[in-house]
Amino acid sequence: MISRIKPLPTWRIRPDNSVTIHFEKRRFQGVVGDTVAGLLYANGIRIFSRSPKYHRPRGLYSLDGECSNSMMTIDDIPNVVAENTIAVNGMRVRAQNVVGSLNFDLMSFLDAMSWAMPAGFYYRMFHKPEKLWPLVIKQIRKMAGLGKINPDDKFPGRFDELYPNADVCVIGGGPAGMSAALAAAQQNLRVILLERRPWLGGCFEYRPAPYFPGRKLYERARELTREVNLNGAIRIFRHTAVVGTYPGNRVTAFQRGGAEDGFKERYVDIRTQSLVVATGCMERPLIFENNERPGVMQVACAHRLARTWGILPGKRIVFSIGHDLGIEAALSTS
Repeated sequence: MISRIKPLPTWRIRPDNSVTIHFEKRRFQGVVGDTVAGLLYANGIRIFSRSPKYHRPRGLYSLDGECSNSMMTIDDIPNVVAENTIAVNGMRVRAQNVVGSLNFDLMSFLDAMSWAMPAGFYYRMFHKPEKLWPLVIKQIRKMAGLGKINPDDKFPGRFDELYPNADVCVIGGGPAGMSAALAAAQQNLRVILLERRPWLGGCFEYRPAPYFPGRKLYERARELTREVNLNGAIRIFRHTAVVGTYPGNRVTAFQRGGAEDGFKERYVDIRTQSLVVATGCMERPLIFENNERPGVMQVACAHRLARTWGILPGKRIVFSIGHDLGIEAALSTS
């Protein structure tokens, strides 16, 4: 069993119950509540994929599916984002865009030649003579794209559809989204609340900073969550990512089912009178050479690794920050 840091009240794991997955012909053990990427990171895996063009190593950067670094083939389904996929016993996980192994990719020599292959160089280099282009484009297309689809694969489980209506649909189950849902429900309106994580709380749910004297941010998140759960006018869709919003206040979403649900995946098509978007913000990456290498991650990624899953992101950490959340994460490591 992988050792964790000391138990914290913000944990979303059950350390007494183990989970085993198969990755690259090896077995790795974690605990119930781990994501696939988090489980592998706790077991010492630092390279999750290779970049499409130069085959540079890619590591854990986000924990909300905000980048393609952790895209893997899981149970024969390509391009699954491992960083927000909950690990289940017996999962079969494979790396993508790798020739050889993750640590020794035979195509990684392209990285040393990156100076000679800037964006779009092939359009300038290979369009003459004309007969050369069809041969070159076939090789380029073989190297492009991520994941391989087998049309003969069959996926077990129930795949469902749902078409609900609401007076108000709130996208985002953080403190702002839950407050908006509660305010609408107090006006006797039917509310649908969508949250892409398996739980509510948003950016509050893992943070120990004070909300006001005597109460922490994660405690405020749990208070709002209790109020939302007890309100019969609010219908909650957890682990549900919004796909798009369309004219006429139509919202489409994709929901992952859990062990207690009667479906594996579900398409949700909502018609609503009013729409509230409370999705929060996305961290902006710093631009510097090699900023995509394993070991470079978002502040929230490192913070949540420790406080949500009990995984130490590293022993020697350098922070480059420009906002309060970064300062808060740096202080919590001391």
